[in-house]
Amino acid sequence: MNETLSNDKIILSLPLNSAYISAARLTASSIANRLGFSTAEIEDVKAAVSEGCTFIIKEFEEYKEELFKISFFTGNKSLIINIEMDKPIEKLDEENICILMIKALMDEANFTTKGNKDLTIVMKKIRRELDLF
Repeated sequence: MNETLSNDKIILSLPLNSAYISAARLTASSIANRLGFSTAEIEDVKAAVSEGCTFIIKEFEEYKEELFKISFFTGNKSLIINIEMDKPIEKLDEENICILMIKALMDEANFTTKGNKDLTIVMKKIRRELDLF
């Protein structure tokens, strides 16, 4: 199988309900696996996606009827994941355990807001080459 996922974009829209975190994890795992990430890297991606979803669901629990969006952008050696919510956030707590976990698990992690709204979590994982010798 010599398929590539270079420059593909996969988008999920999910309700603010923790029951759907497994759908996001499964999607992230499948994409990372197809990109050739190691088992450990895939576990990091799945955990980071879980933490990002959990953060969004807890921060925006008053908007139960709303959806949040997860976008996966593939590259030859990287996977970029955006988790977005287009509702106001009062204050982004950089010491939140979810944020700290994402930063520890991923190669890059940014948390941005546009004024007091539109929170976007941008995470990047770079596939490492295996050293066999």
